[in-house]
Amino acid sequence: LLVGTNRGVARVQDGTATLITEIAGFAITAIGVTAGDELWVGTRNNGLLYFDGDRWTQPPGDVIPPSPQVTAILVDQVGSVWVGGISGGLVRYHPSAKNE
Repeated sequence: LLVGTNRGVARVQDGTATLITEIAGFAITAIGVTAGDELWVGTRNNGLLYFDGDRWTQPPGDVIPPSPQVTAILVDQVGSVWVGGISGGLVRYHPSAKNE
């Protein structure tokens, strides 16, 4: 279980919460996990954080959220990742499709 907090993302396992140190200090507003275990994390003021399964890096495909204040992340049934921002706007990323 992953939980977004004002201090980062905590992983809850066997009743113990552990902060993911690589992204500690970010206020988390949204979390999305793909079928391939990629982790998309939205922040209150710092845009998107992305974990590709091995390391934290820039989101693929030069995905830029509509706002640095990410309010929603949804991974749909076909694998698209949808990212919404506080000021409106929506970005869609799909590995086999052009970003919209």
